[in-house]
Amino acid sequence: MIKTILTREQLDQAQAQGLPEIELLGDIADKVKAAQQVARLGQAGASILGSVLGAAVVAGLQKPAESKVSKAVEKTGASMNSIVASVGLGVGLVMAIFSNYEEIDYQEGKLILRRRSA
Repeated sequence: MIKTILTREQLDQAQAQGLPEIELLGDIADKVKAAQQVARLGQAGASILGSVLGAAVVAGLQKPAESKVSKAVEKTGASMNSIVASVGLGVGLVMAIFSNYEEIDYQEGKLILRRRSA
């Protein structure tokens, strides 16, 4: 049976439980879809993203960090929308979702994911 997900907390739980199929609805569906590009970067790309964004947070305390985020876009090839969505959801969660689940269908506001077979 497919589990409907509406919030980040529900997504955390579904991923932790290893549910076989999940349907994300609304804003969470669009954010996860946007963040998919970061998951495709793999561990190395996520590491670069993390270090650049970490520097951006520290720099942001002293001056606008926009140039640091732009560097993350340049270094990883990910879109700004994808990076913002990943940071909002948590890069670790995004990586875990797309390493364990594959996209079955996407329409604006609706994303269906199925657990990958071992």
